[in-house]
Amino acid sequence: MDLDRLEAKQYWHGRANATTDTSHSSQEEQALTWVRGLFTFNRHKVITSHPWAAMIKRGSLMHPMISKMVEVVAKGDEDDIKQLLAENVQFQPPTYYKTWTGRDPVAAILGHVGQVFSDFRYRRIMGESSDWALEFQCKIGKLDAVGVDLITLDEDGLICRFEVVMRPHKSVGALRDAMNQRVMIDPRFLKFREALS
Repeated sequence: MDLDRLEAKQYWHGRANATTDTSHSSQEEQALTWVRGLFTFNRHKVITSHPWAAMIKRGSLMHPMISKMVEVVAKGDEDDIKQLLAENVQFQPPTYYKTWTGRDPVAAILGHVGQVFSDFRYRRIMGESSDWALEFQCKIGKLDAVGVDLITLDEDGLICRFEVVMRPHKSVGALRDAMNQRVMIDPRFLKFREALS
C-alpha cells in the first residue's frame, strides 16, 4: 500500500494507528481520488462543503468541543454556551473593534446573539488541534448574512478565543442595532462594561 493510500485510509476511519490491511472499498477509493485531486494530502485539514466531507466529519477527527459548539451555538442558550467557555475567554464581535473578556459577559452576549439570529446553521468547518474556523449563514430580521467564527481552544479543550467576522455591511449594522437594544435593557451589562477593552 502506498503512503497516500495508507494515510487516506487512516483519515477515513479516524484511526490513530496504521493498519496493514491493503483492501479498500469503492467509497474509500472515491474519497482518495477527491483528496488527491483537490489537495496535497493533509489528514487534519480536509474538511470542506464537498459531499464527502459530511462523511469524514462524522468520524473522530473533529475536536469534541467543536462538535458540541455546533449543537449549542445555534440554539442560543446562554447556560449551555457558558459550559463551552474558558474562564478568561476573549470575544471579538463583528460590530466593533473591541474585546470582551470573561465567561459570564461573553456567554451573555452570545446568548443575545442567538436570539437575534434566525435560520442559523454552520455550513463549513475547517481546522485542526486548537484552531478552528466555522463558516455560518443566518438571517437578521429579513437580511441574509454569512460569517466565520474563529475559535481557539485552550489546553482543557475550552474556548479561550472567539472572533467573529461577517458580511455584508448592512447585515452587520442590523446586528449592531439589535444587540444595542437588547443590551440596554439587560441590567447585567452595567457590571459587564468593565469586561470590555
